[in-house]
Amino acid sequence: MTISTQRDVRVTIISRVWAYATVMLLISILLNGQGHNRKVLFLPALIVLDAVTSTIVVLRKLHDHQHEILYTS
Repeated sequence: MTISTQRDVRVTIISRVWAYATVMLLISILLNGQGHNRKVLFLPALIVLDAVTSTIVVLRKLHDHQHEILYTS
């Protein structure tokens, strides 16, 4: 696999993660309404935190895999 292909895979995966997170945020906001309760903010914050964590994991996994390919070649 070339480096350009690796970047395409990362962009695809991260785009899907954030697209799903955006839809989940919209649904959670619509279901919660205009409440000013702290519990209402927990679900959207958790969704964003999970999307950020997933992005970091994808970037690190593919970065580590790229180094393995370069060192074994």
